[in-house]
Amino acid sequence: MCQAGQVEQYLYFIHAGAVRVYHQTEQQEFTLNFHFAQEFVSAFSSFLTQTPSRVYLQALENVHASRIYRAHLYQSYEQHHPAERLGRLFAETLFVHKTNREIDLLSLSAEEQYVNLLRKNPKLVRSLSVKHLASYLGIHPESLSRIRQKVNHIS
Repeated sequence: MCQAGQVEQYLYFIHAGAVRVYHQTEQQEFTLNFHFAQEFVSAFSSFLTQTPSRVYLQALENVHASRIYRAHLYQSYEQHHPAERLGRLFAETLFVHKTNREIDLLSLSAEEQYVNLLRKNPKLVRSLSVKHLASYLGIHPESLSRIRQKVNHIS
């Protein structure tokens, strides 16, 4: 999977497992998103623009995925109208997902974001490292530990 500085050539469809997308500076890692089974993942900006990626993709457990090479995908777009439509629908879905993530970051508490992530994949989210989850939520690991304790008492 793509690393920062590489140009992304593949779009992956996850059949099983989870992938973390993150950006790293000299001081800190920032988890941008988690992708689970039945979702697409890629270093999307790099994939679209063919410029070096600013993000890393990391498998968080054994991942079973299908991948399509960018040139083959674009060739399918040229030759088959349904493929082009599928690509447009995918782009629209990605846009909605990204917008919702931004709104969540701006308007929901870390606890509410954690609960939403738990609803998507409770078993896996409970197994994710505190460091990665805290980075995703924009909080310190100690705060996430308190949120996890609170949520576990409620459920």
